[in-house]
Amino acid sequence: MSETPMSRTTLVHGLAGFLVLGTVAVTIARCDGIGMPACLAWSHGLSLLGLPPAERRLAEFLILLPPAALIVCLVRQVVGWSTFGTFSPALLGLAFRHPETWQGFPVFLGLLLGGWAMRQVLQPLRLLHVPRLSVLLTMLALALLLLVAQAPKLGWHLSDDLILFPLVILTGIIERMWLIGSEDGQRASFQILLTTLLTAVLISGLLGRPAVVDFLLHHPEMLLLVMAGQLVLGRFTGMRWTEIARFRWLVSDAATSDVAMNANSQTQDNLLLLRFEAGSSRYRLSQETDAWPSASGSLGSVV
Repeated sequence: MSETPMSRTTLVHGLAGFLVLGTVAVTIARCDGIGMPACLAWSHGLSLLGLPPAERRLAEFLILLPPAALIVCLVRQVVGWSTFGTFSPALLGLAFRHPETWQGFPVFLGLLLGGWAMRQVLQPLRLLHVPRLSVLLTMLALALLLLVAQAPKLGWHLSDDLILFPLVILTGIIERMWLIGSEDGQRASFQILLTTLLTAVLISGLLGRPAVVDFLLHHPEMLLLVMAGQLVLGRFTGMRWTEIARFRWLVSDAATSDVAMNANSQTQDNLLLLRFEAGSSRYRLSQETDAWPSASGSLGSVV
């Protein structure tokens, strides 16, 4: 028996509902603590708040990455923005989630534009893909080394996230920018760059709050809820917000044409009714006209 899209959607929604119920069950069991079922006794020790600083930092990144990917899915599938992949805006948002790293955002943007200019310099050489990426990565590493050397003199504190994550992301974004620019034009590539940066800012603003981080570290089972949302978005087939705004004129024109068609049909009905009434009047008039001779003849015979 072949599967239909409706059956697959039902299966996905059922799996998402199962994950939601599992999240609720684990959370209730952990909050209750008394009378906990034996199968859920392990969940009482899921909290990650008591980890050492180094392990906690790694746990923060790992537990924030799925919600960041969910936000990217919402932006791409529901809002309709295009971004440079899924992980680029997610990693950017997580790299700049702390307020002390916000000062490095203009530096990152400058490195991105500088790397794009380096990519243009490498284009006439016609290098192969992997060596070209290696040369671009080396150029970016040299620029970052120069920045790290000058940062103490400028009073800047560069964290490891600001150095390592953008270095990995920068190379991929620059290459994607060049490919999209060569296919669709530089305007399209910079528009996608803008939406990517806006998505990263949204992720940084939502997931950079200490209350959100502490809640997720204390309730890591919420990742099941995040997975349920990702599954539901995977079967989303509705119109995106940008498409609604883009094709609003089509909807208004369709509504106007429907009104015009209704008005025309009503006018045609009125004309048909008038024609019917006029035909009925002519028929009655002809009947009365035919009756006049017979009436005059009978009147003459009486006279």
